[in-house]
Amino acid sequence: MRIVRIILSALCLCAIGTPVYTQSPVRLALDFTVDESVQYDARNFRTIVEAMLKQTKRDVLILESTPQTSLPIVSDPASGTPAYRITGTIQPQEEMYCTVEMEVFDSERNKTLFNVSIYSTTEPDILYQTIEKLADKALDSLVFCIDQKAEDHLILIGQENKELEKRIAALNQHNQDLAKRLSEFTQWGEDLGERVGALNRRNQDLGERVNALNQRNQELDDYIGTLSQRNEDLTTQLDSVDHSNQELYAQLEMLQNLVSPALPENFVSIPAGTFVMGSLRSEASRDSDELQRTITISAFFMGRSEVTQKEWQELMENNPSRFQGSDLPVENISWFDAVEYCNRRSLEEGLRPAYTIDKTSSKWNVIWNKDANGYRLPTEAEWEYACRAGTRTAFYTGDSLRTEDANFDGMVAYNGVKSGYKSRTTKVEEFAPNPWGLFDMHGNVWEWCWDWYGAYADGPQSDPDGAKTGVNRIMRGGSWNFYAQYLRSANRGSNAPSYHNYDLGLRLVRP
Repeated sequence: MRIVRIILSALCLCAIGTPVYTQSPVRLALDFTVDESVQYDARNFRTIVEAMLKQTKRDVLILESTPQTSLPIVSDPASGTPAYRITGTIQPQEEMYCTVEMEVFDSERNKTLFNVSIYSTTEPDILYQTIEKLADKALDSLVFCIDQKAEDHLILIGQENKELEKRIAALNQHNQDLAKRLSEFTQWGEDLGERVGALNRRNQDLGERVNALNQRNQELDDYIGTLSQRNEDLTTQLDSVDHSNQELYAQLEMLQNLVSPALPENFVSIPAGTFVMGSLRSEASRDSDELQRTITISAFFMGRSEVTQKEWQELMENNPSRFQGSDLPVENISWFDAVEYCNRRSLEEGLRPAYTIDKTSSKWNVIWNKDANGYRLPTEAEWEYACRAGTRTAFYTGDSLRTEDANFDGMVAYNGVKSGYKSRTTKVEEFAPNPWGLFDMHGNVWEWCWDWYGAYADGPQSDPDGAKTGVNRIMRGGSWNFYAQYLRSANRGSNAPSYHNYDLGLRLVRP
């Protein structure tokens, strides 16, 4: 039996009837089903729907139609695909009777908006009225859905505008704070200028006295002994000037110290020293890239815990973490996110940012300014030096690790020791610190480091900062969902700088 199909579908990308969206058409596809035994032309069904569609006064864009519609059909791929579907069918029943059914389907939400079936005679006028009634209700449901989406979108835009207003207010406040600090710096500069001016005047006075002494030496050759004594007096006075200069330099250094903010309380001092980086050949689960070498490290400051979600959200105004909690470590961040946080925190506290970041391409170009005093990521060598805290074993707890000591997956034994599994991050500082007062150096979340991943350089080194180029950045310490072997002090992890996951965070250092 020959069957002609008629389907009506519509996709509206923005709300119809709302002034903002009057230029956006309703995207439709038409397809009818009329059983041949009903003896009713499918094109009549389509004509009724098209006429009522025009009455809605909506801008219509036909993407598909079976049979062919009298309206223009757009086949340009750029016009999109239909997402609302209104299906109309006519099926025979007993003699002179049939069933007329129409359905409106929202493909965008995968939801049926309207589905009604009416029992009718096949008498043309009555069948026409039945189709017209069903089409009117079907199009009402379509228009209602489109208008509702428009209202929801406008509400969302209003909320986004409020968030933008808040951020603008915060930026204005930040500018006012910067202006205030600039004024303070200007006042300090004026005070220093006055002191330098006084010193210059004093130097001029001394110069005049030296000239007078030289003139007197030329005129009084007979009084060489006296002039020699007076020259000694002048030398004494010059020493006094040098002493005054030293005092001025000391005061300038004091002013610079006043300008720089105090070290945050949650940082600890890591002393300078020399250690053996890498693992012993006998260490269980040792990797081939953990070759031992002697490293000398300069003193620095390191955060005693991983950066928390509270610290991150107060500065970045977002929280990407999967496991939410103000005292939990922030996670699900990329290496790019980490270096940007370092710079923002430095600027917030009046420090010189450690990184110069060029974002002109998808692969940021990041340069480390080593003379800056701002926050930064630790080098891989600094991280292992601080983690070991003078120990030589696989962990700073010894040659084994339990879940009473760190947050990790202890269900797989390491060195014969097997323990539990918490299946998520824990609060920072929940476990005992290492001998230098650093928490969670084993487990909880991986911690990004500065270095590109690469083979260790041969021989002793001082303050190495890794390979010059590479594909992946180093991450250290293991995490809550990794086995103990990946939490070893010497274990090296790495990933692309754009990579982020719910087991990856950061810890800060400062010079």
